[in-house]
Amino acid sequence: MKIWKNESPPMTEPAGHFGGLKSTDIVPFAGRNYAVQMAIVPPGGGGHSHHHETLDQIFYIVGGQLTFTVGDETFELKTGQSVLLEPMDPHGTLNEGASDTTVLVVTIEQDERKGGGK
Repeated sequence: MKIWKNESPPMTEPAGHFGGLKSTDIVPFAGRNYAVQMAIVPPGGGGHSHHHETLDQIFYIVGGQLTFTVGDETFELKTGQSVLLEPMDPHGTLNEGASDTTVLVVTIEQDERKGGGK
């Protein structure tokens, strides 16, 4: 068993993100093939389009709304909704709402699918 009790985790703006989006590791990779992150996305914030070669990512909207562009498709997710993005899915996000959005992101590395990095 492993318990994480970081009551005030550091929030940072990851590379490739903009507009004040801040995230933190709730459960870091640290020798595992998965991680759990929490992100706060202010209005106008988000992530530039990118893809991961070996990562599955599940985005769960804890509160607010977030617009996703995945390939040629654009859609909005609201509180309680989620999406699974698989390796090589090009994706970007934007908070087009009037208030902050809170997102839980679960990332799983799938080494057996590809031989590359993240």
